[in-house]
Amino acid sequence: MGKNLQRLILPFLAVFSFFSIAVQAKDRGQIKIGISLPTLRDIGWVRYKEGFEQAAKKEGITTLIQTGDQDASQQASQVENLLSEGIDVLILAPQDAEAASSLVTAAHHAHVKVISLDRLILNSNVDFYVSFDNEKVGELQGKYLSEVSPKGNYILLSGAPTDNNSKAFKEGAMKYLNPLIKKGSIKVLMDQPIDDWQPSAAQRLVENALTANQNNVQAILAPNDNTAGGVIQALASQGLAKKVYVTGQDTELSALQRIVA
Repeated sequence: MGKNLQRLILPFLAVFSFFSIAVQAKDRGQIKIGISLPTLRDIGWVRYKEGFEQAAKKEGITTLIQTGDQDASQQASQVENLLSEGIDVLILAPQDAEAASSLVTAAHHAHVKVISLDRLILNSNVDFYVSFDNEKVGELQGKYLSEVSPKGNYILLSGAPTDNNSKAFKEGAMKYLNPLIKKGSIKVLMDQPIDDWQPSAAQRLVENALTANQNNVQAILAPNDNTAGGVIQALASQGLAKKVYVTGQDTELSALQRIVA
């Protein structure tokens, strides 16, 4: 199942999970849920928003949805506003997994339960965590590359350092790639994170690596479809489109179109 389809389902799970930890004295019509998403620049988060709106409408629950535009400070301010609105539960997908621990503390001081959505909030005692098997996602990426390109020069990219999922994706992929690296079959030309999952940052990193290595690259580990799009733009500018293996994940429409092409 593609992650964007799952992102329509996970909000229902998050809403229903709340009923198992919510104050029993309230009926559904009185429940107010605050939702803080990191961005709407990625279609996946748009899918989350749509899923929450559908789930809340079905259950007759009031939702207040805020997005932080990839700014941890803005997200923190928005969460403070949500808490001031008297919400019963906070569903939080953190922009910065570590910094968001203070938001969990603030919510608990206000007697508000917290569900960590998609991205785990680190160093905190969240009440519930709903996500994917992120390490398995990375394993699928690494396994694929190890099979289609078991030898050659690699560029390894990971997601935002502030997102715990980035670590899980990378660890999963390296289960398959590390043995080939240690064996000497794979040479790593670059190993870099991508700030805020920005496609433009991924494009820039790959452009630099291609220039430094005379375009001699056989495979690129890209953490998701958005960043893979930036990677492929860099490859295309050097006439390498469709000549280098590139991973992704999220079932973005543009990514599916590239696969078909």
